[in-house]
Amino acid sequence: QYGVKKPIHVISNGVDDSYLQNLNFTIRFLKPNEHLRIIWSSRLSKEKRILPFLESIKQSKCHKNIQLTVIGDGNQLQEAKAFAKANLTDTKIVFLGLVPHEELFQYEKDQHLSIINSYGFDTQGMTILEAIACGLPVIYADPAMDENIPDHCGLRAKNNTPAAMAELLDYIFENPELIKAMSKAALRASPSVMQSAQIKKLLNLYQSSSN
Repeated sequence: QYGVKKPIHVISNGVDDSYLQNLNFTIRFLKPNEHLRIIWSSRLSKEKRILPFLESIKQSKCHKNIQLTVIGDGNQLQEAKAFAKANLTDTKIVFLGLVPHEELFQYEKDQHLSIINSYGFDTQGMTILEAIACGLPVIYADPAMDENIPDHCGLRAKNNTPAAMAELLDYIFENPELIKAMSKAALRASPSVMQSAQIKKLLNLYQSSSN
């Protein structure tokens, strides 16, 4: 209608290669009697749905065996802390607030899962790309995120309710081999989410368009 020529090609931002150049990531394992370590690295806000995720942990049968690291700030930070203090006394939760972006990957090194719990909001979650870059499996709620998750690198809850995410957490905890399999897939997919890969795509598109 406005004269934009088709087809339209969409190329990702990608993850800055320099942030990971001195880091090594290995396959994740959930060992017997080990806490399921989950990292949240998004804003703490209504659209990102931090409170529904905390409610999921509360409803999970394995809530005593979960260790959650929360990175980020937002208008629901204090509310999230209050919820955790009142309802998740048996769960290990640490709120780290804002950290420099380049330091995020140090925190992701020893996690089992990354969570992005937004629904009907994000078009492409950088949280997903950052996790895959580290070989870290992703759990999520929004079917729209399916196209951003490389094959076998994550699992989606059946729907966007806290109960469905709690069910997914329990399923993963009871089947720890899933973490190993998803982590292997994420490590294989890691190069594809880096900025260097996206720059190559952009150059190839530019060169093919100019011919």
